[in-house]
Amino acid sequence: MSDVSMRTAPPSPTKPKLKDIRCTVFSGKEVYLSLGAGFENFIFEFEHSVRTEARLNNSVWTDELKASVIVNFLHGRASRFFHKKNAFIDSIMLGDQSKLVLDVFCANACPELAPTLIAHQNPKNDDFLEEADRAKDLLYQLRGDGRNYNARRHHR
Repeated sequence: MSDVSMRTAPPSPTKPKLKDIRCTVFSGKEVYLSLGAGFENFIFEFEHSVRTEARLNNSVWTDELKASVIVNFLHGRASRFFHKKNAFIDSIMLGDQSKLVLDVFCANACPELAPTLIAHQNPKNDDFLEEADRAKDLLYQLRGDGRNYNARRHHR
């Protein structure tokens, strides 16, 4: 007869206990002149606190939850900068992301021609994919389409 022992399932993840997170406050001010504000140490301490809470309470932390909790430990300039950056990201991601695609395409498709591509956008046109096609066509007119790029050229 074989000895069969019962195995139990691992415990299911629980909600994080936010009150268990302990971290120093970060203001963004330099602690010592020209040595920085110590953001790396602050982030390390915060991440350590989150990992400890997750292990002790068997909880799962998403990036969104971490971002919403870290705000409680930011004060002064650091807090203002965080909220300003979040507002900017939210404004970009609201609604149609094709505007973001258009902006990234115009800025990075050909860095030398980025000012030209950006200047040729029609700000009154809300169809950003149409604007992206216009930018692509303009880029082809100015740079070609890339065919026969490595083909041997006959000397004239």
